[in-house]
Amino acid sequence: VVDLAAGGGHAACATATGEAWAWGRDEHGQCGGLIKGEDHQVPTRVRLPARARVDRVAAGRAHTVFLTRRGGALGCGRNHAGQLGLENRDDVVSPQPCFAELGDAVVVAAAGGDAHSLAATADGRLCAFGADRAGACSGGFAAADAHLYEVALPPGAPAFHVVAGGDASIALCRATNPGAAAAPPPTAPHKKPFWKDGYTDFALRGAALVSRADSFLDAAATAAPVSADEAAATGARAAALDDAALDRLADVLSWPALLAASFVKADASSDRPFDDARFDARAFERCFAPLDAVAALAVGDARADAARRRLSLAVLAGAT
Repeated sequence: VVDLAAGGGHAACATATGEAWAWGRDEHGQCGGLIKGEDHQVPTRVRLPARARVDRVAAGRAHTVFLTRRGGALGCGRNHAGQLGLENRDDVVSPQPCFAELGDAVVVAAAGGDAHSLAATADGRLCAFGADRAGACSGGFAAADAHLYEVALPPGAPAFHVVAGGDASIALCRATNPGAAAAPPPTAPHKKPFWKDGYTDFALRGAALVSRADSFLDAAATAAPVSADEAAATGARAAALDDAALDRLADVLSWPALLAASFVKADASSDRPFDDARFDARAFERCFAPLDAVAALAVGDARADAARRRLSLAVLAGAT
């Protein structure tokens, strides 16, 4: 289990293999089964869309949002106030792409409240969907209900993490450029393509779309630990922007359990996965030292920008 969330009467989790499980009350489909109304006393596997893999989960009172490894969001459960960001307000039994008006934006964090949801995007925007009770979605500055609220943040303070509870919303922001001019708040909900599965803009917005070869897409080819004797070669391939090597290292950085099984000493005396005595620090250095070359590549190079963003998101996922 790599992430866990609890709602008003249900709970859900994501596993290292990209699966999602849920249990508890399911009267609105918040557990992602085929038939709503049947409570689950034990964890039940969520029926995700084909080939979808998740690594983070957020839960509201009676709805659930799963974040995929491609940077998308899948939602299920109660949607009476539009908290799933769809064009209708019907309950959703099985997870489907949600937050439609974000288009192909990469969602890096999500949270659910009583009847609203929050999303932080890779470009630092803070967006909200659902009931704006007590300013839960707009901060109290909206003149009327909207499908999408884009909250105006302080200058130079992009959002990167969100939490919600009841009608309350909190976002963590980075103070990266205090002198930057604040972007004007949107005047109306903006329209974007509903969903572009398989493509994510990890580089500058509007630049080339980068296709990610996800190591968890095929059930027969799950992510594998990086052994000590292949560490140097894997790092060298990643430094040369080899997609498969970059994805493999990103997998290792994203999931502590996979990292614990990597870079293990050949003569490890312990079989406990999180025992420091097993860890080969020299192999780790041989693997990641070559990536300094990626950091030195010119900003604006699409492949280099994509590699840097991919690894940065992996570190953030592993830390949280």
